[in-house]
Amino acid sequence: MYVSPRFPVDPRHAVDLVRRHPFALVVSADGGVPLATHAPVLVESAVDTSFVGATLLGHLAHANPQWQGWERAPAVLVVFAGPHGYVSPTAYRTDPAVPTWDYAAVHLTGTIEVIPDTGGTLDVVERTVRAMESTRTPQWVPSPASRARFADIVGAWWPSGYG
Repeated sequence: MYVSPRFPVDPRHAVDLVRRHPFALVVSADGGVPLATHAPVLVESAVDTSFVGATLLGHLAHANPQWQGWERAPAVLVVFAGPHGYVSPTAYRTDPAVPTWDYAAVHLTGTIEVIPDTGGTLDVVERTVRAMESTRTPQWVPSPASRARFADIVGAWWPSGYG
């Protein structure tokens, strides 16, 4: 992502944006053909001001063909988008003026590691639910029946893991 030298990035803001906007675009290319999927992606490890060495967790549906190319081409780009909006020249009080689009985004690159077992995948799904529910009032806590349903679905369909 191009970052203009006029607008330096504070790494703490990037970390905050990723935590506050975990619904990301996961982009990979197998055989030169880019594929992209929107998915929840969580920061697994403690990160203060840098994502270097961090582990991200997420999952895709088994029916999604994107994950099938990850063993051959494990490099990914994960894009987190924050607030954005059009800015009219009427906001500048100068002439000449041009419109712009202000936005906040974080692009991270890394290597995918597929979690091949059902238990590991179920763990990713449950961590995602806990993270998302932790910001809600009231919070939903999965019942034993809901956990059993997760296990049924995960065992049949979902690979996981972004590392």
